Amino acid sequence: MGGLIIELIINDDPELTIKTTLMEESDGKLEHTGYVISGELAKKLRGE
Repeated sequence: MGGLIIELIINDDPELTIKTTLMEESDGKLEHTGYVISGELAKKLRGE
């Protein structure tokens, strides 16, 4: 069993990120297991 950690950087700003994890199941399929939105991106999404 393995997986991938993916980090998306929005508009070339390292303070605006989304990190997500894809894990490989025993049948070979990838399953999305969660995500984290950076504090700065969360503020922008809330309109702060």
